[in-house]
Amino acid sequence: MSEPMMMGTWPTVNRVGRIGSVKAPQLRNIELTGPYFHNGGKLTLRQVVNFYSHGSDFPVTDVQHRDFHIMDLDRDNAVLLQPADRVALTAFLLSLTDERVAREQAPFDRPELFVPVDGRAPDNSGGRTTMLSQSGGTSSCGTTVCFRRLTPIGAGGNTARLPGFMGVTSTVRAGTNNDQFDQ
Repeated sequence: MSEPMMMGTWPTVNRVGRIGSVKAPQLRNIELTGPYFHNGGKLTLRQVVNFYSHGSDFPVTDVQHRDFHIMDLDRDNAVLLQPADRVALTAFLLSLTDERVAREQAPFDRPELFVPVDGRAPDNSGGRTTMLSQSGGTSSCGTTVCFRRLTPIGAGGNTARLPGFMGVTSTVRAGTNNDQFDQ
């Protein structure tokens, strides 16, 4: 007799429709995908690591409603996550970024792109020359710009890495970025 096919995810097979469930993204190039969480609640990877280390944003007052898989790694004597461990974990997550993606090098370079600024942008009936005239200064949209021109990136890529969300850098240091429990 064969075993029945089990559907679902580990550790609870056939666990369906849990309140608050979200699909977790992959970790490849995660440095470039901030802000993090479904609501953008954390700006840096270090803040994400600290969130899980502390056992949530409210580890004491929210203990009854916290998911049982989340542990308070700052206070649980069985597993303590030291500040140096957090730095190492954050550095590991940052190492999952492909430098070719971060610098837009081949095969991740892009052609010249024209992105409509708002709903008033007309169809591209005049070709690249018309798009260039509508991407800066006065155009057929009036005095506003209809399109934003993203210049092409060649196979060599950029000399600088892509900027983080809102210009936040990914510098790993102990005792910073929301380490409220570090001594």
